[in-house]
Amino acid sequence: MDAQRHNCFGTHFLQLATVALLITVSSGCTHTVKIIPTPATSEILLDQNVAGQGVTSVKLKSKHLKYELTVVPPPGYFTKRTMLDFDSPKSIHVAAPKDHSYYDTVEGADVCNKWITLKVAKRYSDTEAWRKVMSSVSKAIADFETLDEKSLYLKSAWRVAGKRGDILRTRCRIIVAVEDPDPDSMTYKFRIESERIDARGDMIEKIPRTFRDYLDALETTRQRLIK
Repeated sequence: MDAQRHNCFGTHFLQLATVALLITVSSGCTHTVKIIPTPATSEILLDQNVAGQGVTSVKLKSKHLKYELTVVPPPGYFTKRTMLDFDSPKSIHVAAPKDHSYYDTVEGADVCNKWITLKVAKRYSDTEAWRKVMSSVSKAIADFETLDEKSLYLKSAWRVAGKRGDILRTRCRIIVAVEDPDPDSMTYKFRIESERIDARGDMIEKIPRTFRDYLDALETTRQRLIK
């Protein structure tokens, strides 16, 4: 009986020791990295899972894996991604690259990439209306890709916002054409095209931001045609 008790005690002790060892090993198999982002309000994601906002500590659970850290900044900056592993420093400063296009442009969701109809007062001939269009648009546009007075059509060259080396840049242009040529109900259509482009100049997506003077050109044209 004493031998049996001894064996039971030994087995129980061994089990407790094993559990304690596992806990010790487990607690030592994590690596915590403190992320200090710029801008300070950036959201922090680890392998696409939200870990926090601003200064955030993330835990890496396996020394055999690499983890994707994503810093999602507020508007005006580009998302920054980097890889973490057990060799990563315990504290990392991650600065999101600045999006210069954002600060060179303004919001234009109501008009960007849409055809806007502009009415022409009946007292203006097509020639007079065209002159008013050109007078308004030429204040914002220096270069034209197409300028046809006969067909009353113009298309500006692309104007690019941002700096060379930016991950993405923004380009915009203005297109104006006659929508209804009838002198009694003449209208023009005005379009501001705005796109995101990559470093090669290829279009990535349409966006609702443009240059302030493009919006001013639209409003000035609208007012001059109707008065």
